[in-house]
Amino acid sequence: MLGRISSSTSPIKPSKSSDVVREGLICCYEFSTPGSYSSSAGSTVTDLIGNSNASLQNSPAYTSPVGQTAGYLQFNGTNQYLVTQTNLNSKLSPANTSTIISVFVWVYMSDNGVIVSELGQTTPNTGWHDSQIERVAGTVRFSVYNNGTGFASSIATSTNTWYYIGFTYDGSTLTGYVNGASAGSAAYSRQTPFNNGSTALHYGLANNDSTNLGDGTYANCRIGAFHVYNTAISTTQVLSNFNAQRSRYGV
Repeated sequence: MLGRISSSTSPIKPSKSSDVVREGLICCYEFSTPGSYSSSAGSTVTDLIGNSNASLQNSPAYTSPVGQTAGYLQFNGTNQYLVTQTNLNSKLSPANTSTIISVFVWVYMSDNGVIVSELGQTTPNTGWHDSQIERVAGTVRFSVYNNGTGFASSIATSTNTWYYIGFTYDGSTLTGYVNGASAGSAAYSRQTPFNNGSTALHYGLANNDSTNLGDGTYANCRIGAFHVYNTAISTTQVLSNFNAQRSRYGV
């Protein structure tokens, strides 16, 4: 299993399989395994599913895993970010037109800023773009386009602590999650880049975004993993993902 720890003293043993739910998983970055990233990988992050590698911009620092400590990328909150390289529209279900999605990230926030943004191209803050997970004035917010500032997490998230944060969208309802627990929901109509005239679906991590949830700045944060699904995974599956990897992050 990727990053599975068999005892409190065992080192992380990387492989190309993931210990998160695989059904519907269309993009998976895990910074605790050389299969996805290592100190010699330069600016390219490998997708463990094989659909879209990512590019690192302006050299975020990498910390490799030791024992139960997760590997992660450190973004400086000034100009560093990650962006997916390959259009993911064809991996939706049905391809291109589906609005159903789940997006999750292991993140250690040191300040406010954009954690995950959706893009219609590989350059953030140009063309189609919108922030979807963001820390604003000390509170995480969730949204999908075009629903303004979305809603605030009902679960507090302090700085300098690891969290598994994300959302599911089932075609009508957006549900936010923190560490496997529901952090609120709202009935929204989601437009995607494809539905609004763009030909591509990309994601940015830690980049700035003028179409934001109230902050819009580059995020000063650590990111340990990123998961995208073409389904609205269940609450049980979200919790399973959290429990599968929480020891890696000391949670």
